[in-house]
Parts: sequence; structure tokens; C-alpha cells
Amino acid sequence: MIVGSSRFDRLNLWLVGGLVVIPPLAVFFGSGGEGPSFVLYREPKLVAMAVLGWLFLSTFFVSKTPSIDRGDFLAVLRCPEILILGAFVGYMALTGVWGRVYENFLYEINQWSLLFVLLVTLLVWDRSLSSLSARVEDFLLASLAIVSGISIIQLVIPIPFLSPVWPSSGILHTSTMGYKNPFALAILGQLFLLTGRCLGSRRTTFLRIACGVCAVGELVLLLSLGSRSSVSGLLVATVVLVVLWSVALLRTGSYRRFLLAVLVGLAVVSGIVTVGGWFQQSRVNSMMEIAASPGTYLGTDRGIYLLNTLEMVQEHPLGVGAGDWQTFYPIFRRHSPGVAFSLETQVRRAHSDPVQILGELGWPGLILWALFLGTVGTKLLRSFFADPNTTSAFHIAQMTALVVAGLTDYLLETPYNKFQFVLVLFLVMAPLSREDSCRGGSPHLGIPKLMGLVVLLAAVSNVTYSISLGMKIQVSGQIRAFAQQRDIGVLIANRRRFINELDRRFSNLPGHIKTFYKDHLVLGDQELRMGNLERARHNIEIALELHPYNPNAYLLQAEAATSPAQAERCRIVAREILEGSVSDR
Repeated sequence: MIVGSSRFDRLNLWLVGGLVVIPPLAVFFGSGGEGPSFVLYREPKLVAMAVLGWLFLSTFFVSKTPSIDRGDFLAVLRCPEILILGAFVGYMALTGVWGRVYENFLYEINQWSLLFVLLVTLLVWDRSLSSLSARVEDFLLASLAIVSGISIIQLVIPIPFLSPVWPSSGILHTSTMGYKNPFALAILGQLFLLTGRCLGSRRTTFLRIACGVCAVGELVLLLSLGSRSSVSGLLVATVVLVVLWSVALLRTGSYRRFLLAVLVGLAVVSGIVTVGGWFQQSRVNSMMEIAASPGTYLGTDRGIYLLNTLEMVQEHPLGVGAGDWQTFYPIFRRHSPGVAFSLETQVRRAHSDPVQILGELGWPGLILWALFLGTVGTKLLRSFFADPNTTSAFHIAQMTALVVAGLTDYLLETPYNKFQFVLVLFLVMAPLSREDSCRGGSPHLGIPKLMGLVVLLAAVSNVTYSISLGMKIQVSGQIRAFAQQRDIGVLIANRRRFINELDRRFSNLPGHIKTFYKDHLVLGDQELRMGNLERARHNIEIALELHPYNPNAYLLQAEAATSPAQAERCRIVAREILEGSVSDR
């Protein structure tokens, strides 16, 4: 058990609260002449999670190491799901040996190492502070209530530095989450937990009403975003919840309540489809078409990503390495090469957790991830059927919603959604972890001290990395804002001052923090148009070093070539890439 001072418990709880509440609100924007020149959503959340996460872990182990029970640590570390998740993260770290872009490997492994240590630490702490999981759930629900409230309020009071999540389809909600998919996944990631609060036996009437109002508001907001993946997860999880509830009622002989539960479930499912159709009829129709004829899925963008990834894994069975392989690694485009593909950036999101894991970590990574989810799901179902209760049913439904949505969306790609998924894992695993009988070890033994030392060293390294990444974020945003200017006179007038400022800023960054290759490509293009061939070649070479499979970079290099022969070679490579005949180089 943890016998430390309650003062430290309160401090650590406040730090956990900040860690859970602040990241979804984190955005970064730069000011232009008449307003914000750019807004960044994803990276600020990553920096906030890293700094606050390692701050909490460092404070926890400094204040609690002398009093942590060795048995609690062993009980958590021996859990099959923790062992499998540790193997998954360990294999991810191993892929850094053959991964080509070390910057992207660091970007990904830093997130997973933090989240794994955070999950273990919270489970250890929860074994003695039984109210911890309830507090974490409070923080999670409050954070998304704030984010959703901002999105609704801005319809009346516009927020100038936030962009609409999908203006081309008429979805004018702005959000601190940025695009519609991460926003919808974030709402879905706690909606069943919030609904469970409405039915909790320990809640006052006022809290039940408040949770119910929030749940209805967030449900309507989720449906209005038009995310088919999130709606699919919502529907499947609702059906699972009704089935579990029905089983529990049948086992207690409550046949009338069983019939009522089935009718309510059918009404809820019908309501979700109907309300979703009001907002996005075409997207609901496409979901129905795929459900009626599953083979048509392979003709969608997600299906094409799957087919090309299966081609890719034939040549890279162990994966191409952790990181954003869709941006920086060879893109296999043998199936429908022109669908949803950007020649400028070569970004092609997997739009699927299993597909992304298969591409980055190969078959070993996918098998480990499937084993992990299967182990957690099996434990949850066993616990529910041993003691059917409302809390367990809603936990299973919440996990089902996220896993189903992740089959056709990038849940694990975005830093905040990945973080939220781990928080949900903690909430559903905590009651199961407390049932483990491995306790009673003596405090002041080596495992907690060793863990604390590792955490402190990792905190120093990762916070330094995150601060450096934050500096890069600011510079990257300025590059984008500069490149978006349409007035060539303004570009030329500010070129020298801007480039000097970039040189000064980048000279202060650590060597492993580089700008995005597309930023160098933009600068190379601008320099080429302005006649500065030396600087153009320099930026284009950096872009090719970071991403050797971008046809635009080779075409620009052809324009800046010093000889006709070199220019022709560059054009040939660009043509091969465009035709999809280059798979590795």
C-alpha cells in the first residue's frame, strides 16, 4: 500500500487533473496582419501531454518511492495485459534499428513510453488510493465537456483563432481539437462513461441530470460532425451495451425490464441513425451501402489503404519502423494510385489502427496489439459475467466503441486520442487490477527505487525533447504562414529577413529536431522562383534526405540542376514515383 502523506496525494491528484484537462485545450496560433496567420492543434497537445505527464511522474516517484509497496508493483507488472503492452512498446523501440527517419521514430516512441509508464503508475497508485479512478474519470469527463461547450458556444460567439472542423461540408463547429475526426473520436472516447454516470447509484439527482444533459448535447454534437467511423463505433457499442444489459436482467429474472431494455436499445439505435441522417444524409447512406455489401469497402479510400499496406508488408514483414510512415516512408500505390493522395506531401493516412500498426510494426506488432486487446476484452467479459453490473457494462461498451472506431479511423495516430485511449484503459483495468491478490510486499525495496530513477532520467530527456519540439512547432507554423502568402512582392520584400530569422532559430535547436521536409520543399520552391539557386538546392536536398520518395522534390531538383543530364535523371525518378513503380530506393 501507499502510506505517504495525504498532502502529496493531493498534489499528485492536482497534477493528474492538469494532465487530463489541459491537453485537449492546447492550441498554438501566430498573429498576422489582420488576425491569426496559422493555427496548430496536434503538436501543442503532444507538448502539453509530455511536459505535464513527466512532471506528474517525477513528482509522484520523488514523493512516493520510499512508501510504495513492492507487491503492488509486482501485481501490476505481472498482469498479462501489461506484459503484452510492454512487449508491444518494446518491439516498437526495436524498430528504431531499421527505421529510416530517426526524428519520426523519436516522435512516436516518446509518446508510447510516456503512456506505458503512466498507465503502470496509475494502476499501482489506484491499488491503495481507490478513489483515484473516479477522480481521473471526473477529470476526463470535465475536459471533454469544456471542449464540447467551446464548440457549441462559438456558434453564437465566434472564436477568431479556431477554424471550422469541416467547412467544405457545411460543418462550421470550431474546436480546440482541429479537424472533425479527432474531435468526434474524443467525444466518443468518453461518451459511454458519461452515460454510465447518469445511471450511477451513488450520484445525486442533480449530478445525474447534469451528466444526462451533457451526454445528450455531446451525442448530438458527435452526430453533427459526420464522422462515419465514430458513428459506427457508437452503434456497435450501443448494441453491445443492450445485449449485456439484457443478459444481466435475464439472469436476475427481470423479464419486464429485459423487454424494456431491448425496446430502449432499438429506439436509441434508430434515433442515432435518424439524427445522423438529418446532419449528413450522404454519409449515412454510404455506411448503409457498405453494411449491405461489405465488398465495396475495398473500393473506398480506407480499403485502398489496406490493400496497399498488404502489398507493403510483403516486402517489409517486420514493418518499416515506428513513426509517421505515411509521410516519410515508401508509399505503395499499386492499387488506385491517384485516390486521396497528395503529391506535395505524400501524406496518406492509414485511417485504421490495425493498418497503421501493420505498416509500421509489421506482423509482430499487429499480433501483439491484437493479443493485448483480446486479453483486456476477455478479462472485462469474465468480470461482467461473474458479477453483472452497470459499471462493467458501460466499461465494455466504451472499449468496444473505441476499438470499432479505430478499425476505420486514425485513433492511435493523433497524440491526444492515443492519450485518451490509455486513460480509458486505466479506468477499465483498475477494478480488475485491484482484484489481484499479489500484495503485502515490504516497502523500501529496489523495484520502486529503480522505477523512480528511470522515470527521472526519462523525464529530463523527454521534457528537453518536448521543449525543442515546441520551438520547432513555432518555426514550422511561421514557415507555413510565409509560404501561404500570395503577394510575390511581399515574399521578395521579406525573404531575406525571414530566412535570417529561420537560420537564427534553427541554429538553436538540437540536431535531432528538424523541420518537416515539406517546409524545406516550400522554401526550396520559393528560393528557386526568386533565383537563389544555391539556397534552393540546399533546401531541396534536405527535403530529399528526409523523404526520398517525393516526386515534387525531384522535379524541383531538376529545375535547379547544374547539368541537363542531372535534370533528366531527376525527371526519370519523379516519373517512376508517379507511376508507382518505385517501392524502395
